[in-house]
Amino acid sequence: MKNLFLFVGLLFLLSCKKGELNVGDVPCNCSSEPPLFRADTTHVLTKSQVEFYTNYWKKKTMSGSELSPELFETHFKNITSSSSDFNGQVLFRIMYILHKDWVRFVYSDQFIVKFNPNDTAYPQLSSLKGIFLDEKMLDTTIPIIKSNENTYRFNLKSTLRYKTCEDACLALRKKSNQKTLKFSRLSFYVPGKLPRTDGDIYLFAFGVIDEPNNKCTDGYINLFNEKFSSEQGACRIF
Repeated sequence: MKNLFLFVGLLFLLSCKKGELNVGDVPCNCSSEPPLFRADTTHVLTKSQVEFYTNYWKKKTMSGSELSPELFETHFKNITSSSSDFNGQVLFRIMYILHKDWVRFVYSDQFIVKFNPNDTAYPQLSSLKGIFLDEKMLDTTIPIIKSNENTYRFNLKSTLRYKTCEDACLALRKKSNQKTLKFSRLSFYVPGKLPRTDGDIYLFAFGVIDEPNNKCTDGYINLFNEKFSSEQGACRIF
């Protein structure tokens, strides 16, 4: 009997050493609802200008994403806008909650509607500075300013590969072999990747590997094609 207890104890120790943490041992802390946000609705633009630039954004989003008016209304909720003037440069911003099956997250798009006439950046646009841009002008300036983004293309017709946020998070853990990853956010925008946006939705996660030694991991996974990226590094910079 004593030998049996020793044998069982040895098996337990070996199993713990071999796999101290399984993929599903730590909760992903997923949330299918976006955080509450108070949208800024302050404007330096006139009411007619706000309407014009909002309609421009909507038109480009629908055409770029091949969305009917009905599908647009299905995916884009709680749309608000704001505009600001910084040293003669006017920026227009749209904020909304993106809906796609179980996916919900706050996102925003922005573009310059008036350039500072004294700004030396983008010399190829010098003839368009100091004036409010019309549709044709915006069609010229936005691809130049946002050259690292696939502007106005949102992949909302394809099917998500994962049925829940938890499924996507666990898939990222398994693919990256980083078992402490926890849900961080959902977004179209991927820092460091080119293009920064490609129309697909990404789930981001972050995890602590060794807190005393300041070692953490983070990563993301594409919810449509399952491509992923992960890396380890410092949890915080001192």
